[in-house]
Amino acid sequence: MAHTLLVDHRDRRLPRRAGDPIAVWIDDAIRRRQKVLYELEPTETREEVLAALVPEGAEHQVEVLAPAAVQAESSGTADGLALLHRSRVDQAHARGWSGLAVVTGPTVFAEVAADADAAVMHERGVSRVVAETGMSALCRYRPPQHPQLADGMLSGHFDDVDDAIWGARAVDGVLHLRGEIDASNTDRVSHVLRGALDAGLRVVDLSGLQFFAAGGVRALRSAAESLPADETLVVAGADVLLQQVFSVVDLSDVPSIELRGER
Repeated sequence: MAHTLLVDHRDRRLPRRAGDPIAVWIDDAIRRRQKVLYELEPTETREEVLAALVPEGAEHQVEVLAPAAVQAESSGTADGLALLHRSRVDQAHARGWSGLAVVTGPTVFAEVAADADAAVMHERGVSRVVAETGMSALCRYRPPQHPQLADGMLSGHFDDVDDAIWGARAVDGVLHLRGEIDASNTDRVSHVLRGALDAGLRVVDLSGLQFFAAGGVRALRSAAESLPADETLVVAGADVLLQQVFSVVDLSDVPSIELRGER
């Protein structure tokens, strides 16, 4: 199962809209016959979530948990949060569901953790349970509310990121970027690139990009230049136009970058 980070810019109080990524994710979990555990943000209510994000008739398949309840059940620790989710996985299986799907995020973690580092540790506890039990998880990161969490959340979640106009996913040792990278998101792209390289990935595929601004090129160059002297970042999948941009900025002259065209 997947552990996805959603960079969430949306107002949760708006009525449900077709294509809302959280609603789509919950719909998919319901179709897979997973029990859904929705951990509220402090500004949300159970009634709002059920009305805005859950299909009519599927309310019995969704448990809504307030931040205070998360704190009480987890004792405010990463290990406690992992135990909370494991217990819900066991309960879901015992009641005949195929598994558990959790919607959570750093806004909830900030309510149960003393600082940003502790909040990131909570999120990593979710990652452990996903790996060990097959649980699905959608973690929200809301930049305006918690900008201090950007480094830990994005660098640790490079393998599956869904942002407003771009995304990233790691598949078989390759980091695939998609969508549009511009001035509004280059800082987040930089965190994702650094996280991927720190984890040992050495290939970035750009074939899914429709736009790649100069800030994105700088982020790519900076990430590559952070590598040890004997290592190289392969940049693959650039179309003809993007290759021309790389030529103008002399990206091919960076010793730690190997450019490959479209595959």
